[in-house]
Amino acid sequence: MSEHWSESSSWEGQCSGGATDSEHWSESESSSRSGEGPSAEAAAEELVRFLLDLQIGGRMSARTLCVICWWASKAGCRSSELAKYAHEPEAQSGKFQRRIDSAMGISVKTASYSIRVPVYKKGGVTREEEETAVEIPYEQLLAEIADTPDFEDTLRNAVDQNRMPISYYSHEVVRAARAAGEAKPPVPVGLFIDGVAFLKKASFIALWAYCLTTGVRHVIAILRNDLLCTCGCRGWCSLYRIFAFAKWAFNAAAEATYPGARHDGAAWPDGDPRGDVAGSRMQHRFAVVWLKSDWGEIGHTLGFTTWSSKLWPCYCCNVEKDELHNVEERFAAQLPWALLTQQDYEDACAACEVDVVVPDRATHAKLRASLFFDRRAAGSRGRALSVDVQVGDIVLKAGDRLEASHLLDNTFAFDLIKQFPTRVRFWRPKSQSFSNRRNPLFSITGFTIDRLVVDLLHCLYLGVAQSWIVASLWALLRQDVWGTGSTILGIQRLRALLKVYYKRNAGLVTQIQYLSMKMLGTAKKPASAPFKGAEAKGLVNFVVSLLEQHSLVAPDLLLAGKQLQQYIKLIDTSPLNVAPPAQQAMREAVVGFLIHGLRGGMKPIAKVHQFLHAAHATRLHGNPRYYSNWIDESLNKDLAGVARAAYSSVWAARIFQCWRFLRNSRSTGLTL
Repeated sequence: MSEHWSESSSWEGQCSGGATDSEHWSESESSSRSGEGPSAEAAAEELVRFLLDLQIGGRMSARTLCVICWWASKAGCRSSELAKYAHEPEAQSGKFQRRIDSAMGISVKTASYSIRVPVYKKGGVTREEEETAVEIPYEQLLAEIADTPDFEDTLRNAVDQNRMPISYYSHEVVRAARAAGEAKPPVPVGLFIDGVAFLKKASFIALWAYCLTTGVRHVIAILRNDLLCTCGCRGWCSLYRIFAFAKWAFNAAAEATYPGARHDGAAWPDGDPRGDVAGSRMQHRFAVVWLKSDWGEIGHTLGFTTWSSKLWPCYCCNVEKDELHNVEERFAAQLPWALLTQQDYEDACAACEVDVVVPDRATHAKLRASLFFDRRAAGSRGRALSVDVQVGDIVLKAGDRLEASHLLDNTFAFDLIKQFPTRVRFWRPKSQSFSNRRNPLFSITGFTIDRLVVDLLHCLYLGVAQSWIVASLWALLRQDVWGTGSTILGIQRLRALLKVYYKRNAGLVTQIQYLSMKMLGTAKKPASAPFKGAEAKGLVNFVVSLLEQHSLVAPDLLLAGKQLQQYIKLIDTSPLNVAPPAQQAMREAVVGFLIHGLRGGMKPIAKVHQFLHAAHATRLHGNPRYYSNWIDESLNKDLAGVARAAYSSVWAARIFQCWRFLRNSRSTGLTL
């Protein structure tokens, strides 16, 4: 499938994605030792960059930054860069941030692009629509490509030398570009969506996009959870507008044609440069290859059922809840459940959708009078009918929900309809299977539900690996293998051994600051996930070594640990496009780990089943290390810092402006 776009040189030098941060620091340190220190101007620029990083991330006030620059300039530091940010300490508080914005050349008063989103503000009488800033993804990606030397050669070599996953070569956009004989291969794009807490009682949902060959993350949209619609839809009315906007942008990017109108169909405003390029060709075509998220976000935010569903607990296959923990050796070759396809998704949505034509004002009034806000936990989740209503030849049932769609993307706007006949959509929850909503993201060209990838950070290191670690430690403690006579003394002995292990592996593993009894739970009720993801990964070898020293205590858990070690070694050493023998070895290691782990007393959690899908999805998406969320979760913390420092009146616009600075000053991802 890896047909060549053109003759090209070796891609080997591009695989690592360039020098690492530690390599850059090593070069800097060696130059300092050799006496080649930076010039005074260069040192001042680095100081300003460092201070801006702190201020934008919410760890320093605007006043502190400006005052530091002020006194540094007064102390004799002659730097034009420093002078731009300097401001006298006695100035009014609001002038410091304006000084920084002016020096950085940013303005948050007018967003680059904005969309109207239904929001609910505390203290408001009803829901309202508010302009919120967003970033058009193809604009950000094209700008990044223009600033990346040798981007086209890097991408072409990766494609020609079969370094992309099958999900790229089989993509509809890629196949169409190859069939048309286009000179440039489409640019592979990944999406990431996650919820992030940034204050004690406030969080946001962010949608990211990034190019797989560079790894640079772009924030596309961001919404505060406390502003999401509260009509019972659990925020869907607000999220729908974001997803519809993303669909519009990525479909234009798939066609490599600048759109002729805004996302809502309105004409480009006079003076908007986007109107000047409307209908013209982009420099590159883009293909959305996968979307990353944790299982909770896939269920709640993207509109699927979750693992709590009895009939449809999995968004990947048709397994039932009582089979979620079933693992057999034959699963290494093929899973026994039918994988869900895009056609299954279309059929599931179509089974719930009831499109009706409201013929006149009287029927409209009858529907309005029958609608209520169903906020019940097991209710319809939105504006639903309280009684059956006849509309033409169609009988709408009690419980049917007025649904946001391309026919009417704001359910509150239904009350304002004045022209008839008009077409609207209802959703019948009683007919639901694995999809609770029709998500516009799955109408992006070539993007199908099998492109939802499993994140190993949450599935493995915050999931089944922790279950195995806790089960193993409790097996050792229950048997009192160290002869301490009590669990508390046993944990103290465990801490001492862990300290020795960390000392021997200093700098190689992430350390737990303090292992306590509370972290492990009790023998009857072990803790579920007491460690951070990186801490759990660092504990795997330690726990295996303990089980080897006491091999008769938990032989199945020991075998499970060795299989887990083998799997981690495979994903850490394999390229993105994994060879078939390595794929089989990964599946066998996963199945072996789960079988022996469950047999040895590992807690059966839903992620056992998800881990099976992660192993089998390697055929389509390649090495899961390349789409794990380690980098993304780390960047979430940076974005949360920016969100904390942003004023609410220009919240989203300031986040986008400031994120560009952080993005350009940091390494942001694992590349191909």
